[in-house]
Amino acid sequence: MKKTALTVTALLALTLSHAKAGDPSLENVRPVVSISGAKDQNKVTPGTNSITMNVENPAYAPADKKPFILVATGKATTAADWKEYSFSFTPEKDGYVWLSLSGQYPPKDNPSLLFKVDFDKVDVTGGRIENGDFEVRTAEGKPQFWNFAKDKEVIAAGSKTALSGTYFVTASKDSTVGVALMGSAGKPVTVTFSARAHGE
Repeated sequence: MKKTALTVTALLALTLSHAKAGDPSLENVRPVVSISGAKDQNKVTPGTNSITMNVENPAYAPADKKPFILVATGKATTAADWKEYSFSFTPEKDGYVWLSLSGQYPPKDNPSLLFKVDFDKVDVTGGRIENGDFEVRTAEGKPQFWNFAKDKEVIAAGSKTALSGTYFVTASKDSTVGVALMGSAGKPVTVTFSARAHGE
């Protein structure tokens, strides 16, 4: 299979015909990054869609929470090789918001599909995060300052190598990986990172 961007129609077709372990559709994934300022009622305004990502306050969010949440989704899929993505937003207040790495949701016709995405070199301009290259580790071997979804197994790195240094992280729609991001009121923030489809 050519590792190129899959249309929604193509993805659904692959889903129906390859719903098993090793599904070829899982070789092409869209990274998803969310930003939440809900804890401190910090509104986050999405920037213009970039070449690589769509970014929005999601329509599915409750009306009272929608202004405080945004989701950036890769326009094109990435396969076995690292690909760079970026998006921007502007916080209303000074302070921290929460940045969360994840994977796309499966198509409704096959909800058992699990898209795993590797992330590396998360860089922020106009704001600040800690340990964006995941190289600083805790005693437990996890990247310092980053939190993993509670009650979810941490996805093993597998046999592939990092884009930069030794380490990267893997996320999915359930097994998210997040970090606090410091921003300033009215100052645009740009998040740039690299992603690829996870390999076992």
